[in-house]
Amino acid sequence: MNIFREFLRSWSKQPGMQLATLTVLTGTFTVIAVFMGLQQNLGSILSRWGETVQITAYLEDRLFLEEDIDEHIDKLKDDIRSYPATNQVEFVSKEKAVERFQKRMGTYVPDILGDESLGSPLPASLEIQLNQSWRNPGQFDALVHMAGEIAKLVGVEEVSYGQDWVKNYASVVGFFNSSSSALIVLLLAGSLLVVGNSIRSSIYQRREEIEILELVGATPRMIRAPYLMEGALMGFLAAGLALIIAAVLAFWQIELFTENLGFLGLSGTLGYLGLARSLGVLLLGIVFGLLGSYFCVWKISRGQNRPQDSWGF
Repeated sequence: MNIFREFLRSWSKQPGMQLATLTVLTGTFTVIAVFMGLQQNLGSILSRWGETVQITAYLEDRLFLEEDIDEHIDKLKDDIRSYPATNQVEFVSKEKAVERFQKRMGTYVPDILGDESLGSPLPASLEIQLNQSWRNPGQFDALVHMAGEIAKLVGVEEVSYGQDWVKNYASVVGFFNSSSSALIVLLLAGSLLVVGNSIRSSIYQRREEIEILELVGATPRMIRAPYLMEGALMGFLAAGLALIIAAVLAFWQIELFTENLGFLGLSGTLGYLGLARSLGVLLLGIVFGLLGSYFCVWKISRGQNRPQDSWGF
């Protein structure tokens, strides 16, 4: 109870300073929570889209002039299944490829594929479903290597795996994670200065009280404790408010995103910070509140009774 009483006492004596500190810290931790949420959602999108990504090996037309075409295709399947990332291999004939194309694009080009004189414009292929091991952006190089090895197999003319968007999206996710992590570090460093400013002002307001406590024999720990707890409470309160604000922003943005871009099929993929990340933000608030306070109060009461000697002012 003494801790909360001292905290409220600081607010009553310096409401402007305390409110400004709380506002700045809340803004800082709101930005941190938003960035953490974006990192989480970008990773979820990569994993979700990764479920539909596959390697397609287009086969040479000359293969279908051979008598042992079925054996050749079976051998290609066995070779591809030998790769650890392979989950399933399916042969798609020219006729099946045309049928699929008609279902997907028939309303846009109704006459082109219906012209029998053109023959089948789409090649036969092997569609290779991948397991979850490649979906980590760090596995992109392994995916490229696998596609290159498949392209060398006899009878394979070309290999496609959506390489452009996979590479670009993985690069964007990696760059965003690195830059946002650096920004979070800078914001946390700034939070130390903000908390320290507030605590330094509180110490100055109570300098006579601290001197009296030193004279009557109060230990350094007893004198420092209220200020450390004040910083921790300030950090906890700011982080809690930041989580509420970030949650409101996140759910509002997710609703807009799913309504306007629902065709991307990301419903259920996007979300707010989980329990672990939310507790992490609260812990950051407490820890950096304590650190910001400690940097100001560690000089208090070093055995001297004069304020100018013991407080570092």
